[in-house]
Amino acid sequence: MKVLFAGNYEQDYNRTLILLNGLKGAGSSVVEFPFVKKNKSTGKRIAELSGDADFVFLPSFTHRDVTFVKKWTERPVIFDPLISKYLTKVFDYRSAWRFSFKALRNYMKDKVSMNAADIVIADTHAHKDYYAKTIKVHPDKIKVVPIGVDVDLFYPDSGNRDTSIFKVGFYGSFVPLQGIDLIIKAARQLKKHDDIHFEIIGGGFVEKKIKKDVDRHPIKNLTFRRWVKFTELNQYINGYDLCLGIFGKSKKAQLVIPNKVFHYAACGKCIITLDTPAIREIFKTDENIVLCERSSEDLASKILMVKEEHRYREQIAENAFNHITKKYNEIRVAWMLVDAYDSIKA
Repeated sequence: MKVLFAGNYEQDYNRTLILLNGLKGAGSSVVEFPFVKKNKSTGKRIAELSGDADFVFLPSFTHRDVTFVKKWTERPVIFDPLISKYLTKVFDYRSAWRFSFKALRNYMKDKVSMNAADIVIADTHAHKDYYAKTIKVHPDKIKVVPIGVDVDLFYPDSGNRDTSIFKVGFYGSFVPLQGIDLIIKAARQLKKHDDIHFEIIGGGFVEKKIKKDVDRHPIKNLTFRRWVKFTELNQYINGYDLCLGIFGKSKKAQLVIPNKVFHYAACGKCIITLDTPAIREIFKTDENIVLCERSSEDLASKILMVKEEHRYREQIAENAFNHITKKYNEIRVAWMLVDAYDSIKA
């Protein structure tokens, strides 16, 4: 099988890397053609490169490129939006009123791109339902391909553990989806526990607001760390005893399973995250993950429980590792993408 990756995409973005490496690992031939300019020269190159391809794949966030690519190729176009721009801008970031022109413009970016593609990829069934009901994409053309994880990039490494304290870790951008505020509140509620320490890696969006609040009311058991290199994430994750997922109150938080949850699991870590329809598609509470309400009290309580119940924590971590590395590694996820292509021919 030959696949052409095209569009103005990030070549080292996690989702893209998983599919690239997975397809290659499964024996497919992958040609990459990232472009910025949408002109005749680019179009001719797409036509040339896709001539003998089975399909053209547009990776995450390439909404603006779908109709252009579709114009220049006769091969099926599979689009992996990963996000709805309308949902993200209007209901997550709240950067536009839902009935404003800006909201309409983002809605149309979703609608035009998704309907132009032959197949649209959704990372969860919950996200698929959103695309179908809100963006009005026919459900038959939406195929679910979970994020998964590249197990060559994320894996257990016990050499980076400090056993003197119980370390709770999180990484991610400071956007509403993540629910950083709730993690901060939980850390504050556990500040008297000298043997528990929180480390938060990341920044952006509400970072100034969050850090201003912490500066005003310091939390001695909390450390902020700026973004680290993607290649260093495995090392940091392996230094944690417990990893935190997302806790946002936005609609988007109900629809996605973030990259970090797959990364944590592949590193063999116990995970606490918000109880959502999306997370329950792949994980089972008290079997391979710990789910909590959107409440700092419940999160703090679950952290203490996981810390004290060592055997429970280790079993959850082991089950998460086995489940994700066997069923959602890069090869298995790539084959799900191939299955999505095969549905066109059926």
